[in-house]
Amino acid sequence: MGKTNRTKHVKVSHKDTVLKRKIEEPKEKIKDPEDLIDAEGFICLPASEEVPEEVENELQAFRANRVTFNTELSEKLKDTSSLDPKIKDVYSKVGKILRGYRSGKLPNAFKIIPGLEKWMEILELTSPDDWSPQAVYQATKIFVSSMGPKQSQKFLYRTLYNAAKKDIQKHKKLNYHHYLALKKAFYKPAAWIRGILFPLCEEDCTLKEATIIGSVISKVCAWH
Repeated sequence: MGKTNRTKHVKVSHKDTVLKRKIEEPKEKIKDPEDLIDAEGFICLPASEEVPEEVENELQAFRANRVTFNTELSEKLKDTSSLDPKIKDVYSKVGKILRGYRSGKLPNAFKIIPGLEKWMEILELTSPDDWSPQAVYQATKIFVSSMGPKQSQKFLYRTLYNAAKKDIQKHKKLNYHHYLALKKAFYKPAAWIRGILFPLCEEDCTLKEATIIGSVISKVCAWH
């Protein structure tokens, strides 16, 4: 007698089917930040993350008389009387270069600032508030990689934090180079938290600022 081929039927439960489907489903792809850049070079938030204007106005009215400043740091930076006039002249010129900087090498006089004893006073001579976004990004790479956490914290607060905050207040969005600088600053996480996140919480940030910086944090953490 010939052998009869018997086909075995395996019963697949509904639970196994659902599990297999979950495994095969592709994970949601994280968007590259470059996909969120508009024509002017700013990071744009998804519509679902935008803050309604009326909510922002109500918060601003509530905080009208509660503006705070880091007076201790500001007063310290104003004292540049002990610096040599030649040094003041050199770094004032460096500041003019950083104001119009777009790409290329930075002056060597600027690159050595992290190693100087009075680096904060000398940095102030370059007028960080006037730097271009590209200069802020390049400076962040130099200072964060060359300094310890405490010094990096002071640098991030004085330059990147103020630049990003000013950018958001003026344009209601964040320049892409400031985004890159915030991402690069995560190289020193403790300095980032104390130099950017804590001041943002302590100085009564707007909902727009909190939403944009929070969005940056979530994207950076996702990419890491």
